[in-house]
Amino acid sequence: MDTDKKQYDKQKYNRTYYNKSNEAIKIQHKKYYTENKQTILNKCKEYRILNANKIYHRYSCGCGGYYSKNNYSRHTKSIIHKAFINTD
Repeated sequence: MDTDKKQYDKQKYNRTYYNKSNEAIKIQHKKYYTENKQTILNKCKEYRILNANKIYHRYSCGCGGYYSKNNYSRHTKSIIHKAFINTD
């Protein structure tokens, strides 16, 4: 019970801090990105290379369609998938 209260207080503090310093945080993030742009882009590129199987893996659906992890939501909204769901 006591940990729930601490967690709630922490969330409340974080929310008020962010609302108070929203613009300053955005400026800090933008400054960090501009100073370290090449390093960040290299890390992203390396991640995509090392995890290509996980990122681009194609899953098959019961409706006969295929989707990747990134496009699951898009697939479930498609006409083919909706038609399959409605026929069941």
